[in-house]
Formats: sequence, C-alpha cells, structure tokens
Amino acid sequence: LGEYLPVLENLPCPVDTVLDLGANVGLSVRYWIDTFSPSVAVAVEPDPGNHAVLIENLDLISNEKTAVKPICGCIAKRSGLMGLERTSGEWSYRTTANVKPGEAGVQAYTIPDILQKVGLSEIDLLKCDVEGAEAEIFEDCENWLTCFKAIAIEIHDVETREKILG
Repeated sequence: LGEYLPVLENLPCPVDTVLDLGANVGLSVRYWIDTFSPSVAVAVEPDPGNHAVLIENLDLISNEKTAVKPICGCIAKRSGLMGLERTSGEWSYRTTANVKPGEAGVQAYTIPDILQKVGLSEIDLLKCDVEGAEAEIFEDCENWLTCFKAIAIEIHDVETREKILG
C-alpha cells in the first residue's frame, strides 16, 4: 500500500471519517482503519463477490472505535440500476448504463446519496478508485466537493486527468 504514502504525507487534517469508493475486498479500508482509527469508515464496492469478501475481511478487524459501513453498490452521476461488465476477469470490471438480460445489476448511488445514507455531511478522506468512472462522477461535483477535506483519486487515463485537474 505504498501508493498511499503521498496521501499520508499531504493530509491537511486528522482523519476521523473515510469514504472508500471502489473498496474491492477491503484492504484499503483496513489500511485506513489501522492507520487512522477513524470513527467511521464507509466502504463502497459494486461487485457482490468482492463485497462479500470485504465484509468478511472487515469483520476480522478488532477496532472498537471505528463504525464500518459497507455498501454494495457503485458511485455514478445518477442513481439507479446499472450493469456490471467484466472485461478482464474478477479483478477488472466497469459499470455500464444498461443491465443485461438475466443480470441482477448493481445499485448506483451519487455522492450525496452515500453521504445521506451514512448520515454524514463531511468526510475527512475520500479515496476513489472506480475504474474509469471518475470523469463522470467528478463532472458535476460543485455541490458536494467541499464535503471532503482530502481526496485521493486513481485516475485511469490522461483525458480524465485533464478534466479533473483542469
């Protein structure tokens, strides 16, 4: 988890609340809990299999200070039901606008939806690793961006980097 060292070195505040988008099986969430011992750690993961492992992994943590709130779903520009497209195996998937026939789909939440669902209006650290959906998510972020004191985003292409940082 050395990729988070720049985050740790540049945090503008103590971390008491964490929102982890694209939590996968919970390793990054566990890292945040072990490092900061926050009062709340929200873990959002769209893949049902990964989400089940995330819950098992987080159940192993013995940190009575942290309320862990796992959410099976994805972050999107709009709420609703989305498809989950697997392109390179279990570890690589993207959400799609359409649910394929016979597929259960995944619940999409906006950032304000998540904040309301967990009862928070501010988050100290947002970690975002959403496999290319970050451009869409941050396209209209003016209404919620100030809810976060620090943000760590994994950006997946140059065009998205320019949109977010430009």
